Amino acid sequence: MNENEKLLKAKSYLDKLANGINPITNELASENDTINNIHISRCLFYVSDVLRNLIENNNNLQKRKTVKFPFLLHRSN
Repeated sequence: MNENEKLLKAKSYLDKLANGINPITNELASENDTINNIHISRCLFYVSDVLRNLIENNNNLQKRKTVKFPFLLHRSN
């Protein structure tokens, strides 16, 4: 399984969890199940969207630009 296939599988699992579905059995989770907590569900939808963006951008994470500070030597007398 290549990296893109792994991301697609992970996104599929997250989507099912976010919608209250057990991704292994495809059964609906009970109302009291942790994955049906609104905060958990929103988090899962958010991470799924992050994966979607990653997949659409061909797995290229935007590299953060690092700020380079000049290297200075101070001479002490």
